[in-house]
Amino acid sequence: MTDLTLPAPPLPPRREAFCQYYVADPNAAAAAAEAGYAPASARQEGYRLLNDPAVAARIAMLRADMARRHGVVLDDLVAKLETVYRKAMAEHHFLAAVRAIEVQGRLARRPRTRSRPGAAALAKGC
Repeated sequence: MTDLTLPAPPLPPRREAFCQYYVADPNAAAAAAEAGYAPASARQEGYRLLNDPAVAARIAMLRADMARRHGVVLDDLVAKLETVYRKAMAEHHFLAAVRAIEVQGRLARRPRTRSRPGAAALAKGC
């Protein structure tokens, strides 16, 4: 069976701006104000926009796109933190080592994402 799902229609410019600002800084009130909503009602507008299914879907799409663009996947982050931890321990920077462990623990509670293909797979064109 063929998937005939149509792409979502584009959001109005102010809602799109809200999504862009919210992805950059997840503060709904600030994003609403930056997107052009009245500062006095920015908090309520931000809340309302976050509960709009089309806006929530757009934010999720922007976040996924940003993760792909920057190559940020959970396994990569954990590996980098492991490097930070080992270097901190070797140099007796124990506070930095503890901080790396704390962040690794927080990442471990997040859902896993698919890892990027390794360099060998990329070289083969997979």
